[in-house]
Amino acid sequence: MNNLPSLFNQTLLPIKSPNTYLSFLLLLSLFLFSCGNDQTDRSRGSEESTSSGSSLEAPDTQALLRDKEQAISSILQAYYQDLESEKINVQEYYAPVINTFFSQRDLSRSDVGTILINGFQRVENRRISLDRNSIIISQVDEGFEAVFEGNLSFTNSQSGQKIQEVFKNQVMFNEDLQITSYVSLDSKSESTPRANSMAIAEPSTPSVRPLIQALKNNDYAAVQQYVHPELGYFYITRPGAFDAIHFFSQASAMERQANTPWISELFSEIRCQVVVSPKPDFDCEGFSKEGCFLSEIASYERVSKLMKALAEYDYGEFTQTDIASAKKLEAAVTHELISTESYLSLLLGFIEGKWYILVVDPAVYDCSA
Repeated sequence: MNNLPSLFNQTLLPIKSPNTYLSFLLLLSLFLFSCGNDQTDRSRGSEESTSSGSSLEAPDTQALLRDKEQAISSILQAYYQDLESEKINVQEYYAPVINTFFSQRDLSRSDVGTILINGFQRVENRRISLDRNSIIISQVDEGFEAVFEGNLSFTNSQSGQKIQEVFKNQVMFNEDLQITSYVSLDSKSESTPRANSMAIAEPSTPSVRPLIQALKNNDYAAVQQYVHPELGYFYITRPGAFDAIHFFSQASAMERQANTPWISELFSEIRCQVVVSPKPDFDCEGFSKEGCFLSEIASYERVSKLMKALAEYDYGEFTQTDIASAKKLEAAVTHELISTESYLSLLLGFIEGKWYILVVDPAVYDCSA
């Protein structure tokens, strides 16, 4: 019996004590917890890596946009330097097709080149200052938009008139950074009085006769010589209760306008001799005097006001760019020629010693519905 304790102790040695089991379970729990945390850390690390990857892409996109903005800013500065020195290479700056160039639409690159060359021939001492701080560049659906301001001055090579202009332009670029649209949003001009201002204010009647004769003969190829290459002309008709505005760059387009199939006949009825005289008064009973009268006018705003009214009543879609283009053309109007027999109004501009037809308006003296 004295050996029993010793034997009993030997028998119990292989059996774990409760404390040992607790220690084992605690170790197992810690191991499983550690594995769980490790898995969570790896998952979190993966998420952070993905998030980090996304954040790395954004700066790349922003950096690319900044590169484009810097490139466009450099292009604009180079463009105006070349324009000032009259060495524009249109293939370098313009896309093959230009959607809008001032008030003209859908021009080829060579057409724009011709317009610029003609402009170079009419001015001297051109100076252009681009306000770099004013350049605002935005990414749009088909490329980029640049809006900016600047100053322009030049001397008319024929009249010697000095012009100073503050301009605000909008230029659209495609993805290849070629110009697809070039329009004026706003411009303010100041001119120094010309030595021959009286001659221009009261031009000799014969100087306008070739234009009137071309219209009378329905010779639209001859009339084309009196269409300004940059400004074009507006044609106003009255298809119903409201007048309608059309913009053309080709003289023959008037003849093909569906609302006025009789316009060629109307031109052929201009039989009177043009005299320089104040315009007659008018009401729907007729004119205060009969004949063809060429009168100087101080200002003209019918086109831009009509655009605003039509847009207000949803009879036409005219953008601020359209209205700005109309105002630029209106600013070039110097005279109105009225044929009382045809009830026809022609708004003309005496620009650089030459007549240009800027608005053809058979509607303004029309008292029909």
